[in-house]
Amino acid sequence: MNPVFPKGEPLLERQWKWKWPNDFRKLMFGIFVAAVIASIANLGRAYYTAHEYSLLRNIFVGPLHSVFFGTIAGVAAWTIWKADPSARGWAILASLLNIMLFLRQFLFTIYNAPWDRYNWMELCVGLLGVACFTWPDKPDSSTAHGVNS
Repeated sequence: MNPVFPKGEPLLERQWKWKWPNDFRKLMFGIFVAAVIASIANLGRAYYTAHEYSLLRNIFVGPLHSVFFGTIAGVAAWTIWKADPSARGWAILASLLNIMLFLRQFLFTIYNAPWDRYNWMELCVGLLGVACFTWPDKPDSSTAHGVNS
């Protein structure tokens, strides 16, 4: 995968012209970072209420879920930031977990009403992530044949 954050490029650009898929990968990086922060907040909240709920609920919305989802999103964000070759796989996995968060409302009646607006956001974020990280890269100009570094 081509680096999402090339060296010397500012983190936030002033241009409003979006380029597919690299700029959407930057957006997904931000979403993964926000997911880590939200997971830490949910972990703190769920820690104090874990004893009030069943084991099944604790696995799917409790502290175990927050640790699992936060770890996957954190690894995805870190590998994207460091331009690791495994970034694509981690990002697709984190995006698929967002789709799974949408689908869990059909498997377990936990606390959200079906078709809640936040569930739709999880589905859209997951589909966007899968689409932009499975999209094939154009060859990087710095690694083209005949260019000496």
